[in-house]
Amino acid sequence: MLVACSTPKTTITEINQAQQMPILCPTTPVCRMPLLSFQTNKDLAIGVETLMNNLSFCVVKIEAMENCITQYNENLKSKEQQ
Repeated sequence: MLVACSTPKTTITEINQAQQMPILCPTTPVCRMPLLSFQTNKDLAIGVETLMNNLSFCVVKIEAMENCITQYNENLKSKEQQ
């Protein structure tokens, strides 16, 4: 007796991809650390300011992505409940 033939048939649930909503969130490149060279205190001050600006920009990008995903999930839940 073949074991594979004696197991019950499993059903495959199909997902209608036309009903799925695409995630349309802002896509931006990954936050990167700028290459800095420090030789004077002025270079250090400029480097700190550059890093702080980049950090602020990265925080805004992350918050925008989190808000977009949260909104998408809320919309998806409301459609499932209908």
